[in-house]
Amino acid sequence: MIQIANPDDTEEISLLNRQLRIDLPCSFPWDTPEWIAEEITKGNYYVYRDWEGIAGALCLRTDSQNGNIEAMAIWSNTHGQGIGRKLVEFAVSRCRLLNIGTLSVHSFCLYGVRPFYEKCGFTCVGDTRTYHEVPYYSFSMSLK
Repeated sequence: MIQIANPDDTEEISLLNRQLRIDLPCSFPWDTPEWIAEEITKGNYYVYRDWEGIAGALCLRTDSQNGNIEAMAIWSNTHGQGIGRKLVEFAVSRCRLLNIGTLSVHSFCLYGVRPFYEKCGFTCVGDTRTYHEVPYYSFSMSLK
């Protein structure tokens, strides 16, 4: 079940996102409790709960025209069970409900998730880019 995250979820989301930590020459904000708490307060964080607790989490930022999956993580021992796809489908549905035309996501290349996002209907846009010398892909999906 996917629901909006609440402040009590901050620590568990932080642990979940910590699986994705990359050593950067700058900070890696996506797993810090402060960043997560701020996104929860803004109403941007959603969690997928199963019988054991939070199995996945999604930070979806939106404006009047665009949606962006800012962060998404699933426990590594649950990969391949469809949780990531359900979170992406939720993001698509949420954006369509808000009449948003484009959904995007950026992902570091070393995560190896390009095939996953392409199977979900995203198109890899352009060449790889870099964030503090770490290459990443940009993906986009038209929702109209």
